[in-house]
Amino acid sequence: MQYLSSTQTRQHYNSTNLIYGIALLCLLIFIFYPLQAQELPVRNFVSKAETISFPPTTSFNEAIEVLSQLAMNFTGKIIIDPTEQSGPINIEIPPSYWKKALEYLLSTRDLVYIEKAAWFEIRYSGMEKAVTAGLKEPKITADTRSIEISAIFFQGDRRVLKESGINWSALLDKFDLNIISLGGMGVSQEFLSVAGKYTADDGSITIDGILNTFEALNIGEIITRPTIQVMDGSEGRIQVGQQFSIKQKDFAGNTIEQFFDVGSILSVTPKIYKDQDITFIHLKLSAEKSSATPDPVSTKIDKQLAETNVLLLDGEQTVIAGLFSEEKIEIRKGIPGLKDLPWWVFGIRYITGFNSKDNSRKELVIFIKASIVPTLAERIESKKINMHEELELRRENFNNQILKKEN
Repeated sequence: MQYLSSTQTRQHYNSTNLIYGIALLCLLIFIFYPLQAQELPVRNFVSKAETISFPPTTSFNEAIEVLSQLAMNFTGKIIIDPTEQSGPINIEIPPSYWKKALEYLLSTRDLVYIEKAAWFEIRYSGMEKAVTAGLKEPKITADTRSIEISAIFFQGDRRVLKESGINWSALLDKFDLNIISLGGMGVSQEFLSVAGKYTADDGSITIDGILNTFEALNIGEIITRPTIQVMDGSEGRIQVGQQFSIKQKDFAGNTIEQFFDVGSILSVTPKIYKDQDITFIHLKLSAEKSSATPDPVSTKIDKQLAETNVLLLDGEQTVIAGLFSEEKIEIRKGIPGLKDLPWWVFGIRYITGFNSKDNSRKELVIFIKASIVPTLAERIESKKINMHEELELRRENFNNQILKKEN
């Protein structure tokens, strides 16, 4: 019988352990690998064309338009947004799969999307918020009412308006506004003398007469007199101004223009209520006075915003005042004819004239009048009555003509 030495025994023992270890490792891999493969998520390949990114300055509408184009290209469906979101997204979206980018963007505004047969529809995450935001359109019938909103945008010199002693709120509170009541309010004598030209025979004066007086004194002007009809519970918007654009780069490096509204902007949402046999109008008002100033770095927007809620009877007026703006005017003053000579005419323009810079502070005053418009049913009934009266009048005239011929 052959015996192994101690060295050979040790080597044989190590070889056996190695074989058992390899076998055990293979067994463990065979058992656990399928389980791990089932637990790992399936990672699909995303092409570069399906990847999108947005900077924080991108507007929400612009981002949805880009995502809608991608959705159309890869799914044949567009994205619609009945929530009417606006403004910049204010977040940076790194390069991501377009659906993930859409979900992340919507989550920042508590929104979700619902995939339908032909489109993706953006909705609020909760039904209560959807109703609050007015996504459910009101039922429109022949008895649905509208409100006529008449506005007067008046702008005048703040200093002169203050010196004249006019109090806008006090004017609207007086039902019997006349020259005597104006004098009792501390209005200047110069204003009273000119206002007398715009009074009625009984001495009464209207808001229009007061504004015409300011125009006659060259201390203010009526910018515009817009009138719109707004359906009960809907929003109406009036803008007197312009749009300006800012050029910037999008995520793909293309130059795009983003437009902003500036000027005098009035948003109004009227709602008709009836309580204790009193019909009145609740007005939700938002008035904005803004202007854009170009700057080497960026465009500066000066904005003043006033928001309020008022209750008015049918035909009553309210006023929004105190929206100020600064105007810098450079005027050439001096001896007429000589102050405007070219510089090369012996430098006479510098001796006979100078440039004057004046800062003028303007105040915008907005008068709003709300009147309830008859419903469609009431207008149809009124036309029937008018038509009946006209037929009766024609019949009477015809009978009179016959009687004259017989006589």
